Amino acid sequence: RLLGELRVPGVQVIVNSLCFLPQGGRLGLTTKKVHDAGRDFTEISILDSGPGLKEGLGDVTAPGVTTCKNGLGLGLAIVQRHVSQMKGRVEIKSKPGKGCLVKFRIPAGS
Repeated sequence: RLLGELRVPGVQVIVNSLCFLPQGGRLGLTTKKVHDAGRDFTEISILDSGPGLKEGLGDVTAPGVTTCKNGLGLGLAIVQRHVSQMKGRVEIKSKPGKGCLVKFRIPAGS
């Protein structure tokens, strides 16, 4: 069940990364178990070597926020919604020119 529920946000983040990844760029995915605030979580991290998010975009998980040429701005909004429904959280770290890291953490056993 967990794998099925994580498929949507995981694939969406990968699709977003591929939209911007230069030829020869790198995309990595890691998973790990994390214990935080007395609870166990599964954490999925997706890191790319693309250009990173442009500064000043605001909440990139809000519907309609996009910089992808053919994007609708729904990708990270979908990720946020799915992860929130699993009582998890999304963390996005990016520096222009340095790639983007998207982590989502959900309670173990969700």
